[in-house]
Amino acid sequence: MALSLRIIGLNEVDNQALIDIAEFVGAAFNVRVKPSQAGLVPREFVDVLRNQYRAEDLLRWVYSRWGGEEIVLAVIEGDGYAGSLNFVFGVASPLLRVALVFTSRLKLWIKGGVSPEQLFAERLRKEVMHELGHVFGLGHCSNPYCVMFFSNSIFDTDRKSWRYCSVCASKLRSSGISLSDEFIL
Repeated sequence: MALSLRIIGLNEVDNQALIDIAEFVGAAFNVRVKPSQAGLVPREFVDVLRNQYRAEDLLRWVYSRWGGEEIVLAVIEGDGYAGSLNFVFGVASPLLRVALVFTSRLKLWIKGGVSPEQLFAERLRKEVMHELGHVFGLGHCSNPYCVMFFSNSIFDTDRKSWRYCSVCASKLRSSGISLSDEFIL
């Protein structure tokens, strides 16, 4: 299956982070991706009491602006929540073929021994691969090292890999998604 994927940055996401994600996703799924800055998220999507974006509403807005034939991945400088959850690292809709990743919490709890930029880049890769997995129809995985494992905290994100376990990779491949071997545990 030939993928067509667009990566957009909202709220002035770091350009180098977008370029790195485009290269990473391109290598994973054998697709060419050119990232672009897409402006600011309208204030109407902010819950002023929480100072967070309403992720589900924002997902539909991104679809209305950029959705269609391509899969859209929006990386958003900010924090989001969905439903009854206090926060989300990201959300995705296989029906709309749209995924969002929020950066704020990926920058928290910087641990020693790793540069903050390196740790953020690693966490961003994991969340991007996780949300794209949902767009491609994967659910959460029980393997705590698989990228599809549900992250209840940043510690879960740090523990898991940016790779898919063999079960999730097999599901992707059987649905026609081209996945490079280096992205399998």
